[in-house]
Amino acid sequence: MGSPTWLTIVAATAVHCVASPIPEVSLELYVVPYLLGNLILYTYLYKEGLSTVEIIFNLTTINTCFLLTSVILTITRRLFFSPLAKFPGPKLAAISGFWNANEGRLGRASRTRKALHDKFQSDIIRIGPNELSVNRVDAIERLYGKDYRRGAFVPVFNISGGDNLVTQRDNQLHSVWRRMWVKAFSRDKFSDYLNRIQSHVNKAVRLLHEKAGNPVECGKFLDALTFDVISDIAFSQDTKFQDGAGDRSLIDGIHVFVPMIPVLGNLPHLQQICRYLPEPPAGRKFSEYRDRVLATRKSLKGQPNDIFAHLELPDASTGIRMRPIDLKQHILFMMIVGAHSVGTTLTRTLAVLASQPHVQSSIRQELNEVFHGEGTAPVETIRKLKYLDCVVREALRMFGPVTDGTAVIVPKGGITLESGSFIPGGTQVWVGQYVIMFNEEYFPRPHEFLPERWMNLGDEGHRNEGELVKDRRAWIPFGYGPHSCGGRALAIEELKQIVLKIVMEFDIRFVEHEDMPFQYEHWADSWKDYFLAMIDEIELRFVPR
Repeated sequence: MGSPTWLTIVAATAVHCVASPIPEVSLELYVVPYLLGNLILYTYLYKEGLSTVEIIFNLTTINTCFLLTSVILTITRRLFFSPLAKFPGPKLAAISGFWNANEGRLGRASRTRKALHDKFQSDIIRIGPNELSVNRVDAIERLYGKDYRRGAFVPVFNISGGDNLVTQRDNQLHSVWRRMWVKAFSRDKFSDYLNRIQSHVNKAVRLLHEKAGNPVECGKFLDALTFDVISDIAFSQDTKFQDGAGDRSLIDGIHVFVPMIPVLGNLPHLQQICRYLPEPPAGRKFSEYRDRVLATRKSLKGQPNDIFAHLELPDASTGIRMRPIDLKQHILFMMIVGAHSVGTTLTRTLAVLASQPHVQSSIRQELNEVFHGEGTAPVETIRKLKYLDCVVREALRMFGPVTDGTAVIVPKGGITLESGSFIPGGTQVWVGQYVIMFNEEYFPRPHEFLPERWMNLGDEGHRNEGELVKDRRAWIPFGYGPHSCGGRALAIEELKQIVLKIVMEFDIRFVEHEDMPFQYEHWADSWKDYFLAMIDEIELRFVPR
């Protein structure tokens, strides 16, 4: 082995020792020095008078030796010397983020994590070179109750530039933006939003009456409803999806983008490469839509009464304003989270109600006992319906808008959980919604849709609260603390309004073909986890009562 080879091994070892302790190293900091080193080496070999063939041979040999040494050192460190080596988990996950990306590609990441917790009988499992999944309720407050930095996954949502409330990793700026969101959901605004939502729900009910009990592809129907709702209350615009006049390619574009989320999210360097690539057709479609939204808002007379109006104004305390590119990012963010996710949750909820007619009957009975008027029950009455609230809570536990939530970066010095487990600083940690809300320790019989589990729970206490809810702190469909969804209260009321109105007007039934009963359990288990849930099509019949 010649001296150049030894020097290459030494150089690779030195680079590894410097770079490996750093949790996040940008692609540019890897690639630019590497290319610069090769350029310097090429110049040196050229000045030494070597031929082109000799230069290529030497560069190939040195690069192969450098990269091979780096790979061996990286694998060895991650498997045996990493501070996370003490936690159980797949060896391939410890070696590379490609394992997590592949689980995401297959749409099974959250279920795989839950299975690993069960297999290893451990509250903490290692799911990446620098990642852990935690399945303990006390970790929620410990990790998400603080302003810890968000993980490296979330920039997948801002590849096109700018930031939104989810992707903003600067804690100070995130706090400012969150104040803007809170103002958008003040009490007077909230009531107005609910009344506007009700008008869209009434339109949906009229359309279902026109179907007269014929099969309805529920996913597309509810997508149209929820996109009309969010366009109205967020941007004061009528997309007319329910009228059949909206640009359906926007919804289809989201369905194309969502499966890419876990792959790119788990491979941060691939995210960075994508930022240098031309925008794909679906991305251009979104860009055009965002531009139209902003242009249309400029033509509105007066100050619109919607969510976006509060994001356009400067923060009262700091004077900070969102950049135009950040406002554009929030448009896409609200379309995905406020429309697609709600539509998916609604579809799965109506499907489970079709499988349990007695739950539909109980919802009707509760309203009939307190409301004897004609037409739609007032918003104030709906908000007081206890059983309906339990139905929606259980739906959000089982069919929540996100499956894995947001990862956080443990601060320098690390943290210790109540169990005594120490998590080193710089580690990316997940407490996934699916993992924690299907934990039998907190929710017995977790795979059963049981609205009654939420009945008669006291207002105080966390542990041993009931037979079917052992610790309500584990109910986190919208996240927790500074990392939670700012519009969660409105989303819950929206779900209540839609479920109640449809159940009061119709019997929800499955479509049976040639006397073959619909296999609900098979359909319910066919969903894919792409950070957001994706479901197969399902036809339901809404039979007028």
